[in-house]
Amino acid sequence: MSARPKRKMTERASGKLPPRAGLPARWGVYLLLLLLALLAAPIPPLINGYHRRETAIVHGLPPHYLGGQQPALGVNADLTRYRDDDALRAALDKIVAAQIGLVRLRLPWYNLETAPGQYAWGKYDRVIAAAHRRGLRILALLDGTPPWLRPAGEADNLVTPPADFAAFAHFAGTVARRYAGQIEAYQIWDQPNVTPFWGNRHVDAAGYVRLLSQAAAAIRQADPAALILSAGLAPTTLYTSTAHDDVRYLQEMYDAGVAGHFDVLGAKAYHIDDNNGGLNLTRLLRLHQVMAVNGDNAKAIWAVGWGCHATPPGWQGDQPIWPTRSETAQAACARADLQRKWTQWPWLGVLIWDQFQPAIPQDDPLWGFALLRSDGTPRPVYTTLQEVAAEHTIGSGAYNPTAWFWHGNATNVRVWGEKVSARADQLTRLRWYRPTGQSGEITLSPGETVLLWQQAADKAQSVTLQADPAPPTLFVSRDLSPWPLQLASLFGDAALIVLLALCLLFWRHPAWRHTITVGVAVIAAIFVQFAPGTGWAALPLLFLLLATLYDFELALFLAVFSVPFAWQVHPLAGLLISPLELFWALALLSGGLRFLMNLGRAEPGRWRRWPALAWRWLRPTHALDGAMLFLLIAGALATVTALRKDVAPHQFKITIIEPVVFYWLLRSSARWPDSRAAWAGRRWHLVHALLLAGGSVVLIGFYQYALHPAAFLTEGVFRMRAVYGSPNNLGLFLGRLLPLAVALWIAPLPRSSAGLWPRWRYLVMVVLIGLGLLLSASRGALLIGVPLSLLFILVYGGKKARWPVIGLLLAELIGLIPFLGTSRASGGTLTRRLYVWRAAIRMLHDHPLGIGPDNFLYLFSGRYLPYPDFPEPSLSHPHDIILHFWLALGLPGLIALGWIVGALYRLGRSLLALPRDNPSYWLALGLLAALVDFFGHGLVDSAYFLPDLAMQFVFIGALLSILSEFEVEGTR
Repeated sequence: MSARPKRKMTERASGKLPPRAGLPARWGVYLLLLLLALLAAPIPPLINGYHRRETAIVHGLPPHYLGGQQPALGVNADLTRYRDDDALRAALDKIVAAQIGLVRLRLPWYNLETAPGQYAWGKYDRVIAAAHRRGLRILALLDGTPPWLRPAGEADNLVTPPADFAAFAHFAGTVARRYAGQIEAYQIWDQPNVTPFWGNRHVDAAGYVRLLSQAAAAIRQADPAALILSAGLAPTTLYTSTAHDDVRYLQEMYDAGVAGHFDVLGAKAYHIDDNNGGLNLTRLLRLHQVMAVNGDNAKAIWAVGWGCHATPPGWQGDQPIWPTRSETAQAACARADLQRKWTQWPWLGVLIWDQFQPAIPQDDPLWGFALLRSDGTPRPVYTTLQEVAAEHTIGSGAYNPTAWFWHGNATNVRVWGEKVSARADQLTRLRWYRPTGQSGEITLSPGETVLLWQQAADKAQSVTLQADPAPPTLFVSRDLSPWPLQLASLFGDAALIVLLALCLLFWRHPAWRHTITVGVAVIAAIFVQFAPGTGWAALPLLFLLLATLYDFELALFLAVFSVPFAWQVHPLAGLLISPLELFWALALLSGGLRFLMNLGRAEPGRWRRWPALAWRWLRPTHALDGAMLFLLIAGALATVTALRKDVAPHQFKITIIEPVVFYWLLRSSARWPDSRAAWAGRRWHLVHALLLAGGSVVLIGFYQYALHPAAFLTEGVFRMRAVYGSPNNLGLFLGRLLPLAVALWIAPLPRSSAGLWPRWRYLVMVVLIGLGLLLSASRGALLIGVPLSLLFILVYGGKKARWPVIGLLLAELIGLIPFLGTSRASGGTLTRRLYVWRAAIRMLHDHPLGIGPDNFLYLFSGRYLPYPDFPEPSLSHPHDIILHFWLALGLPGLIALGWIVGALYRLGRSLLALPRDNPSYWLALGLLAALVDFFGHGLVDSAYFLPDLAMQFVFIGALLSILSEFEVEGTR
């Protein structure tokens, strides 16, 4: 060892040199948390991937699905177009050759009953008898109304429902009596969730249920063996008076009591929106979930209209309204759908291809769905269906061989599943042979279910089956345990236990204890969100509860951080709960416990003095406090008097009750004895939580774009959505964060004592949030809210703010250049807004006392729609803060808004009088600039009545009130 190091060691030991600076104690915990985070990072994608793969897959022995033991394939065919018997026989031969076992045949009422009581059965008798002789099953679609039963004003609408439902029921019973034993199933009406199939009137699920119930009763009386299908619902995401989202419409049917009136759910499954996973075969999952929620998931779903569109080569006809693809891609699409049905979804019954050989003009784009060309030659999709059906692939579900794959008394099949069982209705000898050399023979007693063999579930295996005297029903089950979810949950539980042990070990070291508590809460929150069920979420939820009860500030931090995740609902204990609601409840619980502890410390043993002390902490002291209480009263009155009381309470809860309670929790906690001193640092922690939430949302948006860039290209520009359903919602949230980050970035203050971050962190937030705003392409944020808020900072920020704000405004102008020339830049938004505002004013003229929370959509899409083809018929708010408060909450709501504006103005004037060397001045400046964005952007968009925006607004208001109480009134 050299002399120099020895001399330094000696000098340091003697005290001549200061001791070597080491890492703070909490850095050890930071490194531990980082290690745990790196280990846990792959788990959420693993869980998400598992959910995507396993959605709606039935594990274990599947139930018997009513209507499920039917042919795998069907087709819509107008058999009456074949006028001579030879042409009809040729068409039926091609249907059978394609392994199609069911034909959906439309029987229009107006064609069959040509005059009251007079029927023309001839052409339908002919085709039904011919199909029945070929062994084809028939699904008859009953719809259409004769001229004498059409409602007034709808003489030309062939598919309008009748004025007399009993007359339609009589017709349905007449058809069922005539074709008993020949027609397998009846579908009652088609697409009643859209106009004109429910006439030129408002869509009415309860009205359709009445029609269905009467017709079903008549058919069952005439032919008890017939299956009853509900109408095939048109797939749509609209929700207007003339078009109801099919998923919501199905729930409305259940609300009207539809459950006992049908045997199989009819649905449509066209590939309209494959990029975003919206309107395609997966739409049936959403319908199945609605059935499950209503306890009706033992019924099968039949896709009465299914297919991918492919424009024929050399097409010269009209342009299709559906997304189209090549004929090769169409065939691949059909193959993938069939494989998914067989291997994953036992509740999915017959897939009925949209068209066989339609009787339509040659230039009609509906030919893109046809199996045969107009000259009778097969298209590639016909050959694919023939090949795939001939494979006899069976997956999870119960399979009746006579309907699915059995030919004679033996057949070769491909089984995809883990366990294969069999059951017979009579004494049966069953033999099986597998290429692996395994074979078996068993005698099945009537009604007995016996396990035949087990195999790997991730690939199909061939087997030869032979039954004597009659083929049994086979059951194929997938018994895959959700090991990715369980492994993730076990890892999370283990990590939490380790952290808790460390917390107890270092309990006397505040830095370690606090940091470990934060780690416990964060990891617990992640695993509660991704837990496979309530049972697996119980332990992380317990740790989360303990951590937040111990650390009230942590509970507030998590509640503020979760504000933008208000729409990410997760099933927990039978409820759908968002992170915002979960952490709001935990903060309320933690705050309530801390409140009681403070009461006990302030007045030990003096229970009678508690009410007076509690009132001192809870009483309103600022005008904004009174305004918030009045907002709560106005919301309650509006909910009671709402036009639609079924939707108003939910919005009252998530946009008024929960935010106002959170506001009061923040306000009152600043007055507790053990909390007043803590608020000096707590305000910064909570502001940083909101900024971190904004930055996290933007990073999530970039991550989504990296995975699915095509899903974000709309109106010619890339529009980031992140955790929101709409880019405009992202712009509303981020628009209020940018001025806050800018004000704290430019604040000329020492960072060590004020509780602020180093300046570079705020700059990172400014860049991230600014990019998020640009990429949201929200015109309200970029052209109104953000410029106004930055100008506010420019006016009140002094010389220090001049060049940073001017630079940001110039950066925004440059960032808008790529949008020029796109449809986003040239859209007629202002004109559209004027139409909406006029409609809202007409609504106010008719309902001056308001319509109630969340009621705007249901009126606007009806009589107040500006014109029939208005491009945005599903608006849920009037795009103006004043009109929205007035319509949603009536005149009391308008008073509450004015009261809030006046109170905030008073708070702003007092806080901007603080000296600029006070950190509270710059925090107040950023919060007030955020409110400028709130009111500016709110003039042309939603400003308050969304859960994240409401919670963000009350948080800003509460901080301003607390700053005023501490800084201006000198009560600190």
